Parts: sequence; structure tokens; C-alpha cells
Amino acid sequence: MYGAEYQFETIDRNYFFGRDILNQDPPCAVCRTRRSSVMMIPGTNQCPDGWTLEYHGYLSGGHAGHTSSTEFICLDADPEVILGGSVSSEGKLFYISEVRCGSSSLCPPYINGRELTCVVCTK
Repeated sequence: MYGAEYQFETIDRNYFFGRDILNQDPPCAVCRTRRSSVMMIPGTNQCPDGWTLEYHGYLSGGHAGHTSSTEFICLDADPEVILGGSVSSEGKLFYISEVRCGSSSLCPPYINGRELTCVVCTK
């Protein structure tokens, strides 16, 4: 079993996070809130009326060309890393998700090749 690591294209590294986190390991996280409902919404950085913003960032998941299963998560716009976790073991890799317009996509309003934002909201 492998851990996970951030795996971003060279052009994305500093543009999105202000620092290079390539091959850094993300910590496991559990969010605790007194509110009972939690939802992640891809394609936006705002919560619906009546919901509380917990954090926003970029939709992230495995690479489309990899054979392993993936789950999309909302990666915080200011991601944390595990100190000393910079060895590239090529375990579970997290990539920023991009829009690919095609016959079944929603373009517009999305723009082909652009990264998708996301938000985590509670109520």
C-alpha cells in the first residue's frame, strides 16, 4: 500500500499554490463541524444561500490515463504537506482536474482546458 502525493504539471505548480508541492505528501484530514450536512460542489467557489463556506480550492483526483479507481476531492487552495514527505514513490497521485469539452460536457459555461474550482459547504 502506498501513500498519496501531489502530482501537478510544471506550469501549475506555483501558479495555483504560490509554492512547489510536487511529490509532497498530503496529510489525512477529517473535518469536524457542528453542522450536520456537508457537501462538495465542483465548478464553483461559492456556497449556496444558507450554507457555510468551510474551504474552497481546486477539484483534484487521479489521472484519466491511470487504470486505478479515483475519487474527486476538493483540494484546499492552501494545501498542507507532511514534513519530510517529499520522496516520489508514485503511490496515489492527485492531479488538478481540467475541463475537456466534448459531446456530453457543459461547455459553455466551462472553458476547455481550464482547471475546475470547488467548494466545501456545511449546513
